[in-house]
Amino acid sequence: MEALARSRLWSRCKSRATAYYRALTRDFNYSTDFFFGQDFLMAIAGARLNSTNVRIRRWWNAYRVVSCLPVLVVYWNTFVTVRNHAKLEIVLSCVQATVGTGITILRMMLVIWHYDSLMQVQLFQKLCQKALSLAFYGVGVMTVFIYLFPYAILNGLMSELNVLAQAFSVVFDNTETRVQRQLELEPGNSRQQDLMKKRFFWKFVQEEFGDCVQLHIEFLAMLNRIRPFLNATFLIVYYSTVMSLSSGAIYVSQMKNITVFSLTTLYYCVWVAFECGTLTRTVSLLTESHESIGWEVYNLDWHEKLEWDEQFQEEYRSVRATMLNVMVVAQQPLGLNCYGFFEFTQDRFYELLNMAYSMYTFFRDFV
Repeated sequence: MEALARSRLWSRCKSRATAYYRALTRDFNYSTDFFFGQDFLMAIAGARLNSTNVRIRRWWNAYRVVSCLPVLVVYWNTFVTVRNHAKLEIVLSCVQATVGTGITILRMMLVIWHYDSLMQVQLFQKLCQKALSLAFYGVGVMTVFIYLFPYAILNGLMSELNVLAQAFSVVFDNTETRVQRQLELEPGNSRQQDLMKKRFFWKFVQEEFGDCVQLHIEFLAMLNRIRPFLNATFLIVYYSTVMSLSSGAIYVSQMKNITVFSLTTLYYCVWVAFECGTLTRTVSLLTESHESIGWEVYNLDWHEKLEWDEQFQEEYRSVRATMLNVMVVAQQPLGLNCYGFFEFTQDRFYELLNMAYSMYTFFRDFV
């Protein structure tokens, strides 16, 4: 009887868990919606729940309240430490924990605030799904999630730019292929063939450049939608990393014995440095990928392919103007500059390390 009761209890719990899981995922299609991992992680992190089930939302709200208790403990511990005039390294350690949790919550709020805009970015969904799925195996779902989300977005944008640069690089090749196919369908003597070849060339080369330019416009429009979220994230990441590294270095350097807390502090410092470093590196690669579009257009055999002809002078000027505009736009900054404060590139990360070291030496004189 006891075994039967246990079996029934297990079956009941399993069926309820299955029902809750289906309620969470009933609005998703795994073949088309690659952002399921993101919504699931947001539910675990207590940020957003895409469910209208009253019972599920009630339990989830209770879960959110419980998940906030450790944050309150961190803030209270910082207040008590400052009130009791503890040593500076202890105060800085508490401040680091306070800033770290506060920044995590703030960045999660940014994701929620820009949720609708983020969902409009569809061209890199598969990459986001692969990256976000790694967060299931990490420590601290929210911390890992808020790092993976902008990182996956940047990699998706970079992939689109690489494809776009490749499309520009084969404009003339595609044009020649289309011209040859069209000539095979148009009979005529050699003079007529030469005239048709020129006419088809200018027609198709304008279409090829037009298609590539349209893709470039769509990319820039997508970047404009996502830029406010990225700039806010980068600005927060930059200055919070400076504070975390300097205060963490003070605390670890003053420890006489290795403790679990000191190892945790060291791990967190390495994590925030890794996060900021990889994000700045990815932004630099993204900028280089965008600039490569202009170089691909410049390296085309335009001086051989584009021959001046009085009959097609308008088409000639149009193609040359299009190429010039593409090269000019490709050399423009992408606007990932933390709202105009500075370009969030790899060079800026090295300056960040120098700034963190300067703050460390400043605080060390007071310890």
